[in-house]
Amino acid sequence: MAELAQLIIAVVVTNAGGVGKTHVAEILECLARLTGRRTQVIDADPGNRGYRNRNGQANAVLLEWATGTEDDPVTWYEKHVTGMEMIIFDLGANFLSADRPVSRFLEHVVLIGLGRSARVVFLPIDVPNKPGSTGLVEQLNHTLRGKVDVILVQNDIDRSGAFAPTLSLLGPPVLRIGHLARGYEAVRLRRELRLDEVIRNPEEDYALATAAIADRLLHIARDPAITGLLGNLMQPDLASLAAGKPGPLTWVVNDLKAAADDALRANARLRQAHKALLAPEISNEELLRAANEYRTADYILRNARK
Repeated sequence: MAELAQLIIAVVVTNAGGVGKTHVAEILECLARLTGRRTQVIDADPGNRGYRNRNGQANAVLLEWATGTEDDPVTWYEKHVTGMEMIIFDLGANFLSADRPVSRFLEHVVLIGLGRSARVVFLPIDVPNKPGSTGLVEQLNHTLRGKVDVILVQNDIDRSGAFAPTLSLLGPPVLRIGHLARGYEAVRLRRELRLDEVIRNPEEDYALATAAIADRLLHIARDPAITGLLGNLMQPDLASLAAGKPGPLTWVVNDLKAAADDALRANARLRQAHKALLAPEISNEELLRAANEYRTADYILRNARK
């Protein structure tokens, strides 16, 4: 039997809802699984968009806020953590500040992991134009410095990149996650599968969108914060899965219809035709050809989105 890698306990935390916490947790799981790590997600925020509702009810261990677990921490650790190489806690907003038994339970689990030479990493999430993360990062740095690692996740949910500049000055390494267009997110949510299963098994009519999702994951996998955490063994697989991604597009992929293969091909074709129209030196014949190509691509795209 192959020797287990050092256990990583990753704790995804936030002080606010709607920041993409579960999305970050499933990205970490996907990248870890693609490296071959034995990975388990602990869903401590089973809301409408919780991990189990996105990835399948059987694909995570549930940890209820109200009731917690009937097991003592050591028994629970042996049942759900021992034998794993990565554990990911998807915590609810304000989980760490909530005075509940489940919060103290998590603290005990983390201490058990540290006592058994696990690497513990807290990942607070920062999003543009939404205050609240600064205090959380300061709290983690103050209370956990020297005991665990902290990686600040900057999740650009609105494409603005307007993150609070003070956070990056607090010291922890930064993991930058680029915006995911709503249409690609809709493709991902069509099936209750783990993210790595989604990109390995593209759905009919959504192969290009699935490749675009894999390409985004490849960019994340190349971030130094990820290579320092998980290495780079997942990158060749992601590069292969992303090979069929669509070319540069004219229009943002805002809904599921826009993410269909025919619509993405027409969108990319429209971009190429527009580029040809703007060429600095173009004959009248070439201009007419480019204009006809633009009209044809625009017609196809409009019909694909009906």
